[in-house]
Amino acid sequence: MGDMNTWVSFLKNFNDVKTPNLDRLAKKSHIFRNAHAPATLCNPSRTAVITGKLPSSTGIYTNTQSAKDFITQTQTKTIFHHFKEHGYYLIGAGKLFHVKNDIQIFDEFFRPKRDLTNIGSMTPWGYCDENNNKNVDNQVADWAASQLSRKFEKPFFMSVGFFFPHHPWIMPKKYFDYYPLEKIKIPQTLANDYDDIPIIARTRILKFLALNSELKNHNQLKANIQAYLAAITYMDEQLGKILTALENSPHSKNTIIVFWSDHGYHLGEKNTLRKSTLWDPSTNIPFLISIPGKKSKIKSAVSLLDIFPTLIDLAHLPPVPGLEGTSMVNLMNNKKYKRPIPVITVQDLGNYAVRDDKWKFIRYADGSEEFYNILQDPHEYTNLANNSKYTKQKNNLKKFIPKNEKQSFDGQKNDMIWVNGFGKRFYSFWIDRHEVTNQEFAEFVKQTNYKTSAEALREPGPGSLVFSSPSKPVDTTNYLNWWKFIPNASWQDPQGDNQGIKGRMNHPVVQVSYHDALAFCKHYGKRLPSEAEWMVAGSDIKKMELQKKSKRWNLNIYQGDFPYKDIAEDGFAGTAPVMSYNASSHGIYDLAGNVWEWVATKSNKPNSYKIKGGSYLCGNHCQGFDPNVALDMQANESTDHIGFRCVD
Repeated sequence: MGDMNTWVSFLKNFNDVKTPNLDRLAKKSHIFRNAHAPATLCNPSRTAVITGKLPSSTGIYTNTQSAKDFITQTQTKTIFHHFKEHGYYLIGAGKLFHVKNDIQIFDEFFRPKRDLTNIGSMTPWGYCDENNNKNVDNQVADWAASQLSRKFEKPFFMSVGFFFPHHPWIMPKKYFDYYPLEKIKIPQTLANDYDDIPIIARTRILKFLALNSELKNHNQLKANIQAYLAAITYMDEQLGKILTALENSPHSKNTIIVFWSDHGYHLGEKNTLRKSTLWDPSTNIPFLISIPGKKSKIKSAVSLLDIFPTLIDLAHLPPVPGLEGTSMVNLMNNKKYKRPIPVITVQDLGNYAVRDDKWKFIRYADGSEEFYNILQDPHEYTNLANNSKYTKQKNNLKKFIPKNEKQSFDGQKNDMIWVNGFGKRFYSFWIDRHEVTNQEFAEFVKQTNYKTSAEALREPGPGSLVFSSPSKPVDTTNYLNWWKFIPNASWQDPQGDNQGIKGRMNHPVVQVSYHDALAFCKHYGKRLPSEAEWMVAGSDIKKMELQKKSKRWNLNIYQGDFPYKDIAEDGFAGTAPVMSYNASSHGIYDLAGNVWEWVATKSNKPNSYKIKGGSYLCGNHCQGFDPNVALDMQANESTDHIGFRCVD
């Protein structure tokens, strides 16, 4: 499951969550009441589960990195590889990996098509009919259930991933109706909760703190919880299809079921929302293992890293060297057994939570700390890190912080800025700090073998429009005096002169159409900004301001006599490396000038979308750097002065 917290009846039983099918599974399972995720983001957590290694060992810390590339390039043996090597038939469906990180090892895999267009908010919810494909868990469940009626020649290993309760929460109204707003409880909070925690703990989740305040100010906290609970019940109904199919199949008496969520989810606890913290609402998850004829309730702290070695033991397969979890077989057979090492959760590079059955230690990348007695303080209200009375207990956990943490595997970092939508939009959003670069687009192409519109052009053949500066003054009312179609011009060779982009990998990618920009953003689980969002992000753009101290322009535009003489007072003729000029007050670079940027807002012209921000070709003759200005562009066209950035 994605983003499922511990409110279910067999754990905290908060808000009367309706999960009859999960409850019937729990009644015949080992229930792990103190289970924790290895990371609090989808991609690093799922990668950790299938590899049996923490993010600090793989370098997979974010949702934009490729687990597939890591597994392939390092020849890491996953749980799927190991079971297949020992005769298991692999079948899977739904969200097992994040975005398109799937590895090509399954014998059969069902990948439903999911439509997330026109979903604009960080926490969107709404109604749809039964067949709406903005949620596809019903398709996944139906497919998985149909497989269980088959007879397999080999033992099978089935992996099923539901999207819910990960947002967006769009489903039929009846699921919302299970939870009347007047009966919904908001989690307990402490007004001065952040007085004793490190600054870094707050700054890392500013967007979620702002979102919590935003929903509270608009009286939407209960509606947010209602939608989340509805998604859990919807997911539970799909789970029921699979459980019933298994019970009616010939496999019912010799099949092990493992139920888990990739991480937890805040719904107001600690005054924040969503995930990405090292506190219990984000790390603590529902976790069940059903073995025919066996069940128990286990209070000892365990990790999702333990799934890999546990299933190896239960299936009597050879061990895999280097796994960082421990088998839970002894724990399931003996309640007095204790996990030999504490549980570790990682949140990005350098941030760790270490816990045992009583204590929890958090250390951030800047060295600051939190320490809690979880038994006495389950809400993590009182930070004991600076209390010398608990130095010994703290150090007992601190020594388990990984010593040789691996840097980011592929160097990709989710380098985005939070934009608060107060007074502009109901919701707020993340936006890329800078335009997508040649380096970032090259990585995308490497992962996907994507061909841009310019490269795939049939008539008159591959190529694109290139700015060709005339040698003397020309009629500026006729753009054909400087725009030329150049064969084979593309993002890899923007001017079509065989000079390529060597030495310009940190320049914004150009020669990308609307379709190309959209494909990039979707690949990384993001999207293009709407024009309204772009304007909110660019609300503090200052037009053509000359820095008196540095004597440099703060944006890359055209100085001189357009189009034949650019005197480049701003330091560049053509594109500039991203972040060459001062950031806006939001911390965003190059919204004005450098390159035009695609937005997701359609224009009034057929098959056209708007571009914003102006480019290095704007100056006295072109006011495109004014945030109120937009141009229309055909969705399949590209030039060497149009790029893009993404939002989330």
